[in-house]
Amino acid sequence: MQWHFTYDLVPLLVAAIICFALSIYVVLRRKTAWAKAYALMMSLVAVWAFGYMMELASLTLPDKIFWTHIQYFGIVSIPTLWMLFISLYTGRDKWITRVRLGVIFIIPLAGLILELANNYTGLVIGDMRLVTTGP
Repeated sequence: MQWHFTYDLVPLLVAAIICFALSIYVVLRRKTAWAKAYALMMSLVAVWAFGYMMELASLTLPDKIFWTHIQYFGIVSIPTLWMLFISLYTGRDKWITRVRLGVIFIIPLAGLILELANNYTGLVIGDMRLVTTGP
């Protein structure tokens, strides 16, 4: 796996480290209902930021595609986890049941399946090519 480090990648690395540290801090310090949802959401934000950093640093198309797949674990799950976190944090958790959570997480799961099957369908990312011209 070939990659090239530039200083433009530092903010993404810092963001990934901060989000991961926040998720660990919340799990260790908070024993509330919203802590697990927040920690999982921050972990997936860290995965997204780190995956994007590695995608930008990668030099070959297969490596960039690999890191795009990694990013999508966070990209598709964060909106659903955000809604779950807000519901728990504001005390509106009466509507949260296992069945409803299962239904809500169908959307991110479908998005992840579509993205992982993109090589066969081309529905998420249409034309993948590496442009090597220019500065």
